[in-house]
Amino acid sequence: MKPTSLKQAQTVWLITSLFSLFQFFLQVASNMMTTQYMQSFHINEAGVGALSSAFFYSYVLVQIPAGLLFDQFHLKKVLLKAAGVCALGCALFSFSPNFYCAFLSRLLMGAGGGFAFVGMVFACAESFSPKTFTLALGLGELVGMLGTSIGQRIVPYFVLDYGWREVMLSCAFLGAGLVLFMYFALDKQVAPTASNEKLFSKILNNTKQAMLIPTVWLAGVFCFGMFAVVTTFASLWGVPFLQAVHHVTYITATGSIALILMGIAFGGPIAGWLFGKMSSPKLLMLGFGLGAFCCTLLVLYRPDLSNQLLDISLFGMGLFCSIYVTAFSVVERATPHSIRGTALGLCNAIALLGAIVFQPMIGWLLTHTQQYSTSDIATNYQVSLSILPAMMLLALLSVMLMRLKQSVSPSLNELIFKHNLAQLGQNDAQYNETSSENNISTNMVMVESPSK
Repeated sequence: MKPTSLKQAQTVWLITSLFSLFQFFLQVASNMMTTQYMQSFHINEAGVGALSSAFFYSYVLVQIPAGLLFDQFHLKKVLLKAAGVCALGCALFSFSPNFYCAFLSRLLMGAGGGFAFVGMVFACAESFSPKTFTLALGLGELVGMLGTSIGQRIVPYFVLDYGWREVMLSCAFLGAGLVLFMYFALDKQVAPTASNEKLFSKILNNTKQAMLIPTVWLAGVFCFGMFAVVTTFASLWGVPFLQAVHHVTYITATGSIALILMGIAFGGPIAGWLFGKMSSPKLLMLGFGLGAFCCTLLVLYRPDLSNQLLDISLFGMGLFCSIYVTAFSVVERATPHSIRGTALGLCNAIALLGAIVFQPMIGWLLTHTQQYSTSDIATNYQVSLSILPAMMLLALLSVMLMRLKQSVSPSLNELIFKHNLAQLGQNDAQYNETSSENNISTNMVMVESPSK
């Protein structure tokens, strides 16, 4: 059910965007606390990678169920529970006495946060027309990325002055405030009503239908490669990389990583607007992808860059990789309305696989190259993070395999219009047929009347 007013649509967009901002900050918070994690839990780089990626294990697992729940239940009901679980995870994480408790708390945070982005995408698809869907999604990403980039510049000072536990406890209170805001501001009717079908069988059926659409897989792979800038670099390894390779301080490194998020914040709406304007967006996706690839190569393999050029390159990484938002528009257009939430969740799950696989893998590579290699730490970081441009090349390949014109289905409004037109034609035909039968009956009566 679409919102009944523009104000209602804007309220839904704002709340889901703020929830997306909250969970996204929790995703990337680890890059500001790597040293603190190592000291508090007595772990190495591999342990940090495992702890950070715990968020994404549960995050990915709930993507398809999250999409289905949004398909079947009220948006308010689902978001309230998800935000509450996320806030609870933050509170438990702040009091974690050891690595295992911290790992479980991160799992809980990811399970709740996994509903945020899919909820925003689903709400945009339900609240706005297909032409403005990608722009609304891009603006939602602007809120998330710009807010996180500001936090990236401010929070490190609080981490140094008060400690990471106090910062995470503050996040728990912010999450609780978000739950209250949702409760009072969201209209319960801004969502489809629940179905009587069994939920588990519905999950299997919707997932099977979504997995049979090649465009969903290709869009997911594209998002996987472009979003790797966030999942593997900005979320965890960017700050220590800049410290080791470009020899900047902790505060400078966290501020530089914020430029990636700022680039995504400004690039998302631009990419969404251009995507809506272009009849064949392949060139747009390839052009942005190549730009992200070139900027990444400069950051990784040119340690002699000046601070100004380094910041420009980091901003360019974010600006160009923001094209990942168009993957969700591709999925939105390519899937039937009945499985839209499930398909969007599947696409987002594929995108987040990079964090699950490559965050701990890079940590493992760093640990072992430092133990068994004679290379310096800067070279070890460059070798370990070579995964990043490789994933971008995979993303570019997925675009070349897409058949957007053939695979992209008509918009929902177009389908409804055609359905109504067909119904109107059918009703006219029935009316004409009924009228003909009535005329025939009348003529027969008129013919038979004299004989009576």
